[in-house]
Amino acid sequence: MSFWTLSRLGREYYKVEIVTVPQLANWEISFDRGDTWTPMSYDTGTNVVSVLVSGPDFVPPGGDIIVSSSITASVMPYIRAVDNPEVIVRTLPKIDLV
Repeated sequence: MSFWTLSRLGREYYKVEIVTVPQLANWEISFDRGDTWTPMSYDTGTNVVSVLVSGPDFVPPGGDIIVSSSITASVMPYIRAVDNPEVIVRTLPKIDLV
């Protein structure tokens, strides 16, 4: 997959399988070219990392809900994990807002 589509009104989990040797679990994601980082959830059984993202026009149903990351424009996210002395940084499939 070269891109992932997110509705400007929606909120979804962005999920990616990541494999490293040794396998790392402490992944973070950045939607602003590394200025800020958000921790991702890691599933040890599938090696899938995920984070809840929302489009800029998302309105939480039933009140205030904390959303991990809000996407305001189409973006190519970065993920990283630290395994001293290495800092692994990779690009992920582009998120296209529709």
